[in-house]
Amino acid sequence: MSTPLVRSSGAITTTGVATSTGPGVLSYAQASTSSLFRAYDGTSSAGTLLVSLAAGESEQLNPPVQFQTGLWSVPQTTLGTTDATVKSALVHYS
Repeated sequence: MSTPLVRSSGAITTTGVATSTGPGVLSYAQASTSSLFRAYDGTSSAGTLLVSLAAGESEQLNPPVQFQTGLWSVPQTTLGTTDATVKSALVHYS
């Protein structure tokens, strides 16, 4: 099996956002330094929880976690507006 191409969504600046639709894989998630972050397989936070991170945590998912319906990202706060800042919530997916 080959490694999937991975792209960054950049910073996630809204609480509850459809990062991707349809099937794919989540390979990395980072919470902002000020709040927790969760990602779900689905179109809302009612979907299946894929990852949950405390403030300031990040996780390289190896192997990547598959999602079927879509990737729904939920940072608890919108602090951090660029992926160059440590305060940003960030995901890498394909």
